[in-house]
Amino acid sequence: MIDKRKFYINGTWINPIIKNDFEIINPSNEKSYAIISLGSKKDVDLAVNSAKNAFVTWSQVEKNEKITLLENLLKIYKSRWDEITQ
Repeated sequence: MIDKRKFYINGTWINPIIKNDFEIINPSNEKSYAIISLGSKKDVDLAVNSAKNAFVTWSQVEKNEKITLLENLLKIYKSRWDEITQ
């Protein structure tokens, strides 16, 4: 079973503040496929505050540098598409 119970916040995979697991069922065979965590208000608040703090720095990055970073990210996604879709 795939375990996806962590959240990626502020550049780190972290456990949820409040445990709230949710089992994903494959509808074709009704077997457990994965387990995820349903975020709480505290998890959302942590993620939003992290994003607000990151925006302060990101908003100062020059347009051309942002374009370059996003183009590089697109190349990475394309090169790992099969892995990502699994």
